[in-house]
Amino acid sequence: MRNLFCLILALLGAGLFAQEPEFLQQYSQRLGGRIDELTRQTREFEARVQAFGLTRDDAIARFKANADPVVAGEAAAREADLVLLARLERQRANLQGGSDLSRLIALVGELDPDIARATYRDFRPAVPMTTEGLVFAMAGFIAGLIVALIITGILGAIGRALFSSRRVAG
Repeated sequence: MRNLFCLILALLGAGLFAQEPEFLQQYSQRLGGRIDELTRQTREFEARVQAFGLTRDDAIARFKANADPVVAGEAAAREADLVLLARLERQRANLQGGSDLSRLIALVGELDPDIARATYRDFRPAVPMTTEGLVFAMAGFIAGLIVALIITGILGAIGRALFSSRRVAG
């Protein structure tokens, strides 16, 4: 029974871990879409302010200096968009280059919560047919097996303790 439990948990771990490359792919697609949209908005803003002979930074400074809270809020929103765009572009560059492990680190370390939630909400699992998928499946299998062995070890120890205390008491 213990071996079957360990095998099932290990296979479950393999299946779950093997989905990382597909999640990364779907996340990357959404990331690219968000970058494209922020880039489009930034270019439109720059074109509008250039029509008045201003740079983006000059326009934001004017918005900040304006007493109207709506206009000042627009400055804060534009600055936040620029910071987000730079961060997302940096993450995309890190996701596109390097090894599988460095891509995983870039995904986890720089994960955008909004993009991750949207990706998870619409996530469709895939069968891993790549080396990366196989590596993650093997890692998941090992992780699942370790968890199963720990659980069965703890349960076995509890069972032995209960059994031995009943024998002593009886």
